[in-house]
Amino acid sequence: MKMPAMGLYHMQINVNDLNKSLEFYTGFLGMKIAFWAEPMVFLTSENGNDLLTLNPIERPVDTHSGGLQHFGFRVNTEKLEQVLLDAPKSGITILSTGSHGDVERYVYLEDPDGYTVELDAAE
Repeated sequence: MKMPAMGLYHMQINVNDLNKSLEFYTGFLGMKIAFWAEPMVFLTSENGNDLLTLNPIERPVDTHSGGLQHFGFRVNTEKLEQVLLDAPKSGITILSTGSHGDVERYVYLEDPDGYTVELDAAE
């Protein structure tokens, strides 16, 4: 029996400093707090069809051994251009920029725990 997926509902990542992560995801990326389930906080993007769970842990976060290469968010083109200007001013590392084919521009950023976050804009 097939159970067709209706879409990605949520993803949970471990974080070391919840306040720094909240500043990055809600402050810089503009996500909103959907709800708290102590000690975790659930964030949602502007359209509200997804959840990113921040799970604070005591041990150091290892972003390389779990198999997650990166995760991405869709943004509008103007916002992507602004990211290129604002990220360095906010102390956020831009890992790379480019385009997927002729249409989609992207920026790879590093979050406070070292996760690679892609921002992708379609023209």
